[in-house]
Amino acid sequence: MDVRFRKDHGYLNGIAYSPAADDPVEPETYSPQQIAGARLFETPYGFQREEHTHFQLLVARGDTVTGRVHSWNEVAPDSYEFYRSTRTFCLMATLNGALSKSGPAVDEDGGLLLTITSPDKTPYDATFAEAMAGRSVLFLGTEVSLIWGPTLVSGNQYAFSYVRAAYACEPEDHADGAAGFLIFPSASRPYLTCEWGRVAMPGENLKWKFQAELLGVTTDLAGAGVYTITSTARAYLPLAPINLTVNGDGHCPTYAGGESVVADWDMASPLRNLHPVEEDCPSNFADATKLQILDVATETVQWAATFPTTGNATISNATILAALGSEVDFILRAWNQRAGLNSINHTQIKVTKV
Repeated sequence: MDVRFRKDHGYLNGIAYSPAADDPVEPETYSPQQIAGARLFETPYGFQREEHTHFQLLVARGDTVTGRVHSWNEVAPDSYEFYRSTRTFCLMATLNGALSKSGPAVDEDGGLLLTITSPDKTPYDATFAEAMAGRSVLFLGTEVSLIWGPTLVSGNQYAFSYVRAAYACEPEDHADGAAGFLIFPSASRPYLTCEWGRVAMPGENLKWKFQAELLGVTTDLAGAGVYTITSTARAYLPLAPINLTVNGDGHCPTYAGGESVVADWDMASPLRNLHPVEEDCPSNFADATKLQILDVATETVQWAATFPTTGNATISNATILAALGSEVDFILRAWNQRAGLNSINHTQIKVTKV
C-alpha cells in the first residue's frame, strides 16, 4: 500500500497559488520473508500433563514486521494440510560455551550465555517468578530450561540465570554453538506458541512447513523448508523411581565380599501435584522397573533386568561378579518402564565394596 499526501493549492494575499508537482518518490514496499528458522519440539509429560504426544512448533520469523505464520503438516507424501496460525514468535540463539549435564541445575548469577541470531533480537526481561510460572522458556536439545534476568553482555549476547531440566526432563550435554529457541509469552498471548497434540508412535517421522504472512500476503508454500521430527513418544513415558536404596541405605550404600544386595525404591506419580502431600497417590503410569549395574569409571551398562514396580529386588553376588568381573564398586541405576519404553529420566546410586 502506497499512501502519499500533497497540498494541491493555496492562497497568498488573495492570489491563488498552485504548487508544482512533488518530486516522484519511490514508495517503500514490504513483502513477507521466509521464516528464519523453526524447530519441532516434543514435550515431556510434565510439560502438558497429558498422556499423549504434544509438540511445540517453534518459529522465528524472518523479519521484524511479519504478522503471523501459518503451519502446515504433511498428511501424504508432498501433500500438506493447514493446521493453525500463530502470532507468537520465538527468538533463535546459539549457546556460548559448552554446558555439561553434570553442571549446576540452578544458576542465579547469569551463568548462561546466549547470542541471539534471529531478526527479533531483544529478549523479554522476565523475573524469577515469571520464569517459574513457565513464561520464559529455553528449548535446547531435548531439554527444557526456565530462564530469567537477561543482561546484555555485548552485541547480541545476553547472560541469563536459569533452572535446568524443568518438567522432569533429563539434563544433557550441550556443545558450544548449540542452537536453541527462546519463548516469552506475553499477557495478551498467553500460549507458548503453536502447539500440536496427536497420537504419535516412537520412530514416526512428522514433517511440517511454515508460511509467513504480512498484510494478507503470504510466502510461497512450495518454497518453504521442510522441518522434520522423529517422535520418541516421551509424553507416554513414566516418571523415574524415587528414594532408591541399596541394603536399606539411600546415601552411601555398601556391600561386603560374598554378599548379595537388595534394592528398593518408591514410585512417583505425575498426579502428585493435584493431591495433598499427606494423601497416598499411587502411580499407575509404569508397568515395570528396570535395574542396571554400571561400571563406575566408564558408566557403561554391564547388566540389566526388569522387576515389578513394587520394589525390593535382590541382586545376587554371582550376578555382580558376572557383570563386573570382581567385587568392586558399581553404580545401580533404576528406570521405570511402560510398554517397554524407559522413563525419560532415571535415578541412580553408587554402591561401595567394603
